[in-house]
Amino acid sequence: MSDQKDIVLKSWDTYQTLIASLGDACWKIRSVYYTASFGLIAASFSSNLRALYLLVPVLAVLFGILEAGYQQIQEQYIQKNTDIERSINEMLANEQNVYLPNDGISTGLERASARRVLHMLRPGKYLFWLSYVAVILFSLILFALNVTERKYNPAPRCPASCCPCGPATPQT
Repeated sequence: MSDQKDIVLKSWDTYQTLIASLGDACWKIRSVYYTASFGLIAASFSSNLRALYLLVPVLAVLFGILEAGYQQIQEQYIQKNTDIERSINEMLANEQNVYLPNDGISTGLERASARRVLHMLRPGKYLFWLSYVAVILFSLILFALNVTERKYNPAPRCPASCCPCGPATPQT
């Protein structure tokens, strides 16, 4: 029984580590998404290429699918962790017939599917998809309103030598 308890405790620890690392990976994916999306928005504005605003929704879909995949894996490990916790509780209570998960103790997972990715879009998962939708809407609004630097700074840029005010003098 002691060896069995050690195996169950070690697997519980492994699942905890995997769940935490997958959670960190999801946050890293999301931070790269924000950086890339707002970088595209800034580039679109400053370079007067409003078509770049339309790349943000494409980026959102790709990063959303990637993050949803990681979250699917994390949810499977959370379920495995719950099963192991049941086994640990029964061992601590000195039960005669200790529950062990049907598929044993393993890190094996079910295959990812498009259905599971779509499952991430249900209303209860709004914390997952709301940030992606907000950035997409922001980008599309900027595209529709033709928000570019030229629109808000219409003065032509010219070198100091052709400026009617004369060359700029440095302030000391």
